Amino acid sequence: MLHLLPFVFIASIDSASFERWTKFTGIAGVSGRSIDLVLFGTAATVVFSLIAQIGEQVDFLRFLPARGTPGKRAWWAAYLAAGPGSIIPGMLKLLAGSFLAFLAVEHFVPLPKAVEPTRMYLVAFGYVFSSPQMALAFTGAFVVISQLKINVTNAYAGSIAWSTSFRA
Repeated sequence: MLHLLPFVFIASIDSASFERWTKFTGIAGVSGRSIDLVLFGTAATVVFSLIAQIGEQVDFLRFLPARGTPGKRAWWAAYLAAGPGSIIPGMLKLLAGSFLAFLAVEHFVPLPKAVEPTRMYLVAFGYVFSSPQMALAFTGAFVVISQLKINVTNAYAGSIAWSTSFRA
């Protein structure tokens, strides 16, 4: 809910920001004239990070019941959502992050700081709450909950790695 709440408010308060985002030509302001290989490489690393996450999805597939147990369509839906279909939420997360970074830049957050999720969501929660303190509190809660989720996932992945190494 903390992920989506700001987007709902941004859409209702400043729906034109989505169009401005799609027309954003970058910090140079020149559309289609040149390519900065360093910036391209930076953007590519974000996309390439999905490759490892796709590999992690295989681990979730082992929890699927035997084929045909819940029904043929339900099994395929679960398989596609947990396996190859997981790229779709990943793509949506990348687009959402791109939008929030754009919004942060538009709200005069310095470029090196605009890519930090805390800064992005502080701007985003500014649309939800008129009080900067409430926006900061919800941003803090969001960061803590997200970090807990990441740590639990990493601990799970670590336990799988250890158990696999002792089986070999």
